[in-house]
Amino acid sequence: MLSAKARIDMTVRTTRRPLFAAGQFDRGAIMSAAAKAARAHQERFGGTWAEAMSVCLTAAWRAAKLARHMAAH
Repeated sequence: MLSAKARIDMTVRTTRRPLFAAGQFDRGAIMSAAAKAARAHQERFGGTWAEAMSVCLTAAWRAAKLARHMAAH
């Protein structure tokens, strides 16, 4: 999970496409970051695409919710 979170954070920084902006989640950015991280996760750890996407989507949504929390405070 930590590897996926780090990849999500790196993708957000390099693409400059925030997961939460203008008061709402950017689902396209979340999916894009998760897919990119899932490819790397699958290469590193093996497993199926579904497993990799599950881990990375969870990490992406956690990052988006953290961004929403940080924007509110």
